[in-house]
Amino acid sequence: MNGGNRAMNKRADLAVRPLEFGHFAAWTLARTLAQTVLAVFSAREAGEAMLSHHKLKVYGKGVAVVASLGKHLVQWDKRHAVVDQLGRASESIVLNLVEGVRLRRSAQKQQLLDYAVGSALECAACVDIAVIKQFLAPELGALEKGSLGEVVRMLVGLRRSWEKDLLQEDPPVYGGSVSAEPPRWYFAHEPLEIYQVSLSLMRWFNALPSGAELASRLYRQVDKAATSLILNLAEC
Repeated sequence: MNGGNRAMNKRADLAVRPLEFGHFAAWTLARTLAQTVLAVFSAREAGEAMLSHHKLKVYGKGVAVVASLGKHLVQWDKRHAVVDQLGRASESIVLNLVEGVRLRRSAQKQQLLDYAVGSALECAACVDIAVIKQFLAPELGALEKGSLGEVVRMLVGLRRSWEKDLLQEDPPVYGGSVSAEPPRWYFAHEPLEIYQVSLSLMRWFNALPSGAELASRLYRQVDKAATSLILNLAEC
């Protein structure tokens, strides 16, 4: 009897085990979409009036950024702290936006958009780290940061419209006027001396004999601390 119960429990465990997609991007998108569906149904059951996030251009742009970054992540060494940080931060952009759309109170909506903006800034810092570690070519890193900059501009515009209780998106306003020339800085934190010093620290560490491989626990701990420092400065 006990053997039968164990067999049944094992089959139940297998039934609820998450699918192994094999690709970080597919897993991230699947989880994001699942939580989006839950948020939508939760709002409907509560009888809350809401603007469908699918109607927002920034939602589509955010999902595209998650997918693009996810394609890079599957190729990186997961011992590096930037891999986990970038995966969670990119996912957080979309999830906070969806939750903000669901809520009715203006203050809560704006707070969640602030979280989404902070996550986008973290993603940009992660891209800087990835370029230093030679996970991304500088040109590709600039493209990804350009896309993240568009997301931030759209989120700030949406936040301003929500401050006026308007269910619409304003034109992008973050970062000033749009120029045909590629910008030297995509975000306000980039020219700060302390941020540049933190990137220099990461360059020095990565150039050490074992800094790129992170073969020992000590090196992985230093990498995690340096990564957290850079991300916190970007989000301030």
